Amino acid sequence: MKTDLTDKMLRLRHLFGYSQDYLAVQLDITQSAYSQMECGKIELSLKKMQKLADIYGIEKGDFLTKQTAQLTELAVTSQQFKRRFGVT
Repeated sequence: MKTDLTDKMLRLRHLFGYSQDYLAVQLDITQSAYSQMECGKIELSLKKMQKLADIYGIEKGDFLTKQTAQLTELAVTSQQFKRRFGVT
């Protein structure tokens, strides 16, 4: 079931241009498991939420407390985003 959290996961993945395969490897899970998390069929653990937050350069709590637009804004100003896209 799609939720606000799963929407945030999808939007951030698209924003950074990452594939489900890439993020699955980073989280040490299969692509299928990542897809199921993104669709809300499997719950995102706090440990995996922390790993995603680190990848996107945001705080773990931001996934839970920020609206999608706010989270996107935080991500595009992160060092991880700037490094990925060569923004100075």
